[in-house]
Amino acid sequence: WADKICRLAANIVLGNGFSGFEGTLLQTLFLRCFSIMSGSNCVNLLHGIGWPGLPFQQPKKRKNMSSDEKGFGPVLLPWVLLFFAMVVAMFIYRPGLSGPMMFDDIVSIQNNKYLQITEPSPEQLKTAAFSHQTGVFYRPIPMGSFALNYYFFGDGPFSFKATNLGIHLVTGLLIFLFCRMLAGLIGDRFSGQQAGLIAALVAALWLVHPINLTAVLYGVQRMASLSALFVLLSLILYLKARLAWRKQRKATSMLLFSLVLLAAVAGVLSKENALLLPVYFFLLEWLVLSRTGDPSTDANSLSPLKVLLWIAVPTVVGVLGLWLFGVLNGYDARPFTLTERLLTETRVLFYYIGLILLPRPREFSLFHDDIALSTGLFSPATTILSILGLIVVIYLAVRMRKRHPLASFGVLFFFAAHLMESTIIPLELVFEHRNYLASLGIFISVVSLLLSLDKLSGLAKAAMAVVVLIFFSSLTLGRSMSWQDVNRLSFTMVQNHPESSRTNYQAARVYQALTRSPLSARESKREFLQLAADHLLKAAELNPRDAGPLLAVMLLKSLDRAAQKKNLVKGLLSGDSDNSLPLIVQPGVVEEARKRLAMEKPTELASVNLLHISRCERAGNCVFDEGLLDGLFQTYMDNPGIAPDSYRMAALLEEVALRAFEKGDMKKAQELIIRAVEINPHMAMFKINGAVILASAGNYSLAMEYIDKALSESLPEVVRVEAEKVRKGVRERREKTDSLN
Repeated sequence: WADKICRLAANIVLGNGFSGFEGTLLQTLFLRCFSIMSGSNCVNLLHGIGWPGLPFQQPKKRKNMSSDEKGFGPVLLPWVLLFFAMVVAMFIYRPGLSGPMMFDDIVSIQNNKYLQITEPSPEQLKTAAFSHQTGVFYRPIPMGSFALNYYFFGDGPFSFKATNLGIHLVTGLLIFLFCRMLAGLIGDRFSGQQAGLIAALVAALWLVHPINLTAVLYGVQRMASLSALFVLLSLILYLKARLAWRKQRKATSMLLFSLVLLAAVAGVLSKENALLLPVYFFLLEWLVLSRTGDPSTDANSLSPLKVLLWIAVPTVVGVLGLWLFGVLNGYDARPFTLTERLLTETRVLFYYIGLILLPRPREFSLFHDDIALSTGLFSPATTILSILGLIVVIYLAVRMRKRHPLASFGVLFFFAAHLMESTIIPLELVFEHRNYLASLGIFISVVSLLLSLDKLSGLAKAAMAVVVLIFFSSLTLGRSMSWQDVNRLSFTMVQNHPESSRTNYQAARVYQALTRSPLSARESKREFLQLAADHLLKAAELNPRDAGPLLAVMLLKSLDRAAQKKNLVKGLLSGDSDNSLPLIVQPGVVEEARKRLAMEKPTELASVNLLHISRCERAGNCVFDEGLLDGLFQTYMDNPGIAPDSYRMAALLEEVALRAFEKGDMKKAQELIIRAVEINPHMAMFKINGAVILASAGNYSLAMEYIDKALSESLPEVVRVEAEKVRKGVRERREKTDSLN
């Protein structure tokens, strides 16, 4: 067995193109670690058969070996395994680091002018940190870190993704330290070196697992990774503080508890998931700290004080917070109800578990909107089975807390980590990055159960670990290579998830971009344009409530019509006629878009695309029938699903005001822009555009008030220059008017 596994390992590691210092390092670490873990003489065997390219000399034989060296390895072995996993993680993520900004990165990072700071001053960093409301608390820590990325390294995507990878590696180190403490505290189950080995394997599996890729290569998901980092830091400090308290080291304990609070606040300001820390503390108290010999604690007991402190109080505070912030009102904009979401999430949780335990390449995607909605206990039938399955799994986890406390902790930790994003809050149903911290629980359970099996030899356990790590690493490497290029990634996603409206929409955007590429032939451009329209229509078919894809079809058709006219004129002048066929689009797109805009639950994509086609028309690049877009705006703004005091309404009012301004309807333009500023007085561009409209209508006093308020705020340099230009223009116009009067 040892010889076979050794030869297999040599074939994989030594024969797969590794070269230079990196290859030597990987080979050395892998073979040394395998030999120690399995107790085999792998290195001697390879030297004996004359294996080429071994990066080290044949070790000298030692007569007297310690028990540690004969068993699971010396004290340094866990650290060596962790270091090896980090090196592998850097290797497999390296291809994706060169990929461009994608999807939400464009809006939140690349086009966010507030991140483009000119100096790392507190004022500019504060403006950048609170420049994009992606959560209740704005998530200022990751947003501020994006600004620092821009200041020190520019707007290239590499630095943003490389920073994410660095956060990922540090989080892996914290996982190792946390798991080593956990396993060490349960002293009756694992020895000190077994605790280290458990921690190293858990950290290694987590570092290279493909489900965590989006938190590294998707820039905006730094919010998830930073939150996880601070949560783990809080847990480690909490354990140390509790142990110091038991040893009557009160001053040290209070200092550590203060650091726990600081780390928790940092986690919440990275992403709101850190608010689940009290639940994690409860699990530590119940399953871990109650087993460490405190005479005042009844092992495995649930005292009323613990329940009140760690569960009841945070639950009450959380529910009140949801009510005060109006979070549950978000269901007004979702295609599902609270009940349907809760039912669907029971199936989604098992879907996550399946992706973690047995990752399938074709299942991974940035978008999973093709998962069927559960509308009842038996619709689909897997809903009731998932509910029963969750009950059974949680019951078994509680039952095995005495025999397998670490495995019990891992299972319950997984479900606890999903309490925020997979329960009542009206978020989208499925995202892989929600498992960035939650997957840790699954790895803790699996590894602790595996290493507690006495029937398996050390060699068998080592072989299983090696195979699984290689499997996970190869999948993550494949995903990382897809993230090198937005075209490859988009086509891979739509191929793997053809029934997803979002993957079809993204594929359409890629095809549309290819029509503008100078590298595309004329015939290919026409084909790409038609493919873009086809994917948009399929996206609209798959999501029958979203007007966004249909508005994109209207934009595409209008741009094509303008291009056809331009080519016709060019052909008449040059004598080179263009015989390309016009874009084929099924009739009724406009009426269907109008119908969807009137629905009670409008989508964000519909708002974005309606504004987009209006700006395209105002810029003269698109031509629509007279009054068509004005009618669509009126239909959309009359939709009861759009709150009259929402940012969405303010953005619509501003655009309609600009449309009226360009048509010379100054009365309407003034009324609408004043309403937009009243709804959202913090949006600088609303006030800047409002100043232009008001000054043109002769309302100089209000125009100056708007522009002065805008300039009194912290603005990006580009916006500040524009505001200064407008203020100068308003002053000159007012002086000219005064001189004439």
